[in-house]
Amino acid sequence: MNLKIQHKILLLLSFMSLLLIITGTLGYLGMKSIEGNFRLVYAEHVSALSDLKNLSDLYAVDIVDTAHKVQFGNITWNDGLRKITKAQQNSQKILDTIKNTQLYTEEVSLVEEIGQLITSVNKDIVILTDIISKQDKDALRAYRYTTLYKTIDPLTLKLEELTQLQLKLIKAEYEESVTAFNRSKFVLLFGIIAVLLIAIYGTIKMLRKITQPLSDKLTETEERLSAAFEFSTLGQAITSPEKGWLEVNSALCSIFGYTKEELVKLTWAEMTHPDDLDADVKQFNLVLSGVKDGYSMDKRFICKDGSIVYTTLWVHCKRKKDGAVDYLIALIQDITERKRLEDAIRIEIELVKKREKEIRILEERLALAIEGSELGAWDWDIQTGDVIMSPYWKKMLGYEVHELDNKISAVMDLMYLEDKEKVSQLLEKYFAGETDKFVSEIRYRHKDGSYRCILAQGKVFDWTNDGKPLRMMGTNSDITQRKQMEDELKRLNINLESAVVEETQKRRLNEQMLIQQSKMAAMGEMIGLIAHQWKQPINAIGLNVQDLEDCYKYGEVDDKYIGNLVVSTMWQIDFMAKTMDDFRNFFKPSKKKVSFDVKAAIEELLSMFINVFSKSDIDVSVKTSIDTLSHTDGYLSEFKQVVLNISNNSKDAIVSRKKITPELQGRIEINIANNDDKSKILISIKDNGGGIADDVINKIFEPYFTTKETEGTGIGLYMSKTIIETNMGGSLTVHNVDGGAEFVISLDVSGDTVGDR
Repeated sequence: MNLKIQHKILLLLSFMSLLLIITGTLGYLGMKSIEGNFRLVYAEHVSALSDLKNLSDLYAVDIVDTAHKVQFGNITWNDGLRKITKAQQNSQKILDTIKNTQLYTEEVSLVEEIGQLITSVNKDIVILTDIISKQDKDALRAYRYTTLYKTIDPLTLKLEELTQLQLKLIKAEYEESVTAFNRSKFVLLFGIIAVLLIAIYGTIKMLRKITQPLSDKLTETEERLSAAFEFSTLGQAITSPEKGWLEVNSALCSIFGYTKEELVKLTWAEMTHPDDLDADVKQFNLVLSGVKDGYSMDKRFICKDGSIVYTTLWVHCKRKKDGAVDYLIALIQDITERKRLEDAIRIEIELVKKREKEIRILEERLALAIEGSELGAWDWDIQTGDVIMSPYWKKMLGYEVHELDNKISAVMDLMYLEDKEKVSQLLEKYFAGETDKFVSEIRYRHKDGSYRCILAQGKVFDWTNDGKPLRMMGTNSDITQRKQMEDELKRLNINLESAVVEETQKRRLNEQMLIQQSKMAAMGEMIGLIAHQWKQPINAIGLNVQDLEDCYKYGEVDDKYIGNLVVSTMWQIDFMAKTMDDFRNFFKPSKKKVSFDVKAAIEELLSMFINVFSKSDIDVSVKTSIDTLSHTDGYLSEFKQVVLNISNNSKDAIVSRKKITPELQGRIEINIANNDDKSKILISIKDNGGGIADDVINKIFEPYFTTKETEGTGIGLYMSKTIIETNMGGSLTVHNVDGGAEFVISLDVSGDTVGDR
């Protein structure tokens, strides 16, 4: 069966189903109308019975109540007459109502009985009407209501009984009719539904045959669309009007670093960079309000790891029938790399513009500089030999612009013969890449026949593909005067070197003289020390001579005695000779640097002068650790003189202080140590002499400055600083410490010692 016939059958079934539905619906509506009418009739009968009861109640109440009120004067006679008349009319309505209900009941005897009771009541009403109309109070007072009550009470009961019977009868008939109607409606509805289900089943079967190819096609299309959504390189999402992510693809998750489950719990507003949120929300609200259906923009999102991703966003909405937004489709492209490249390009463009501006400024400055610095510029076409020379370049050699050809050959003709070969060699090296630029001092023949020394500098700015030079540019500057000054300076330097050597020798000699003067200044005290050192050996020798005389007299001189005497005497003589050698070496100037142990040198010095300090009651100590490096390169004798000068100053300060504080125990502490990296020897000489006044501590190393008035020369500390800092390359400083002053000598550790570490 082809598709066209299937369509026709489907239409026929649809038409038949529709016709059946319409027919059934009309029948159902007709039955509903009959049911409604029956309900209305039932309601009317119920209402009539209710009116009957009400009329009977009013009928009985109005007669008795009106008679009593007229009797006791609560109402007028006329009002009483009017109400009695109305009660009589109500009795007629009750009879009419009963007559109408008689069609619906079989209780004829009950109805007749009620009619007789009403007739009896009406007779009493006629009597009361006559009494009231005549306004006969006595007759009204004498009227007996007992007869009326005997008639009205049975009437009320009979009417109540009639009403209840009628209600039961009508209700039974109504319920039977409703049941029949409901049964008919059910059968009709069941038939309609059965036929409709059959039609629907056939329609569905037919529709399946017709729509199956379309369904398969639709499924295939949906799968393609789903694949296109899921595997797109662009981030895709379906979002809600409340800014939530409804559906997202893998590319979007990859861009933001979230899983799908994490992403759908967020809103895109939460992930938008704060600086871009207002602009996006503004466009989004325009879509919600119906002003536009979509928008696009560049914006930033905040990824899960806190990084910023730049994107291009396209948004389009799908609306409901009422125009409200149902959902929105968003495409998001990661443009972070493009943004970075754009920023880099923008920065590069700005840099290029800045450089172009700088180049223009430099070109202007260069032009001014060339013009103001008297430089001659040239531009050489190496292939053709043409040279463009600035006017000042030609002017350097005394030529006007038109007097010198713009050819390299014309330039070479003016070059000094010996310089041509040198220039050719330098150009070959530069063209071969052996040098960065061409620089040469060249002698050119001036127009007046003299020679000018020109400094030529240039670079190649254009090369062939195979590395051959095409174009070279550079500058020439006239350095003739500079060369003349350099020659004169060389001559002066030669003379200056001789003068410096001579002056250095004189200064060294003067220093030696000052050192010697410093030594000689203490010569008298030193001679006294020598005499003190010799006193004991001389006494020992004298005792030996006296003992020899006595032994000779008594015959005790023998070989053994003579031998002991010689040994003892020679030991004393050797001690005296050594004392003389020590003092002679101390006073002997050092001529060259030697490596020496500063600890040994200080101990040797103190062994010579310990008596100087002892007689002033001053303790001198030398301290150092076992691992201290104490060898340095310098002048041994001068170093000892420095230590002696500082120690003597400390002694004088202590002696001066003891005059004020006699109980003071003088103390000089010499500590030898190294700095942290053991590259320096630090010699600390500290005393308790009261320190140096603040106003003079910065002057004590100046020549001829002294605080000892006539006793000092003012050269001791000056020469000490000169020896340590100028001659030995160290440093000498001073500062006050608690109770005294501290001098610190810093010297380099000997190179041989450093190598041994």
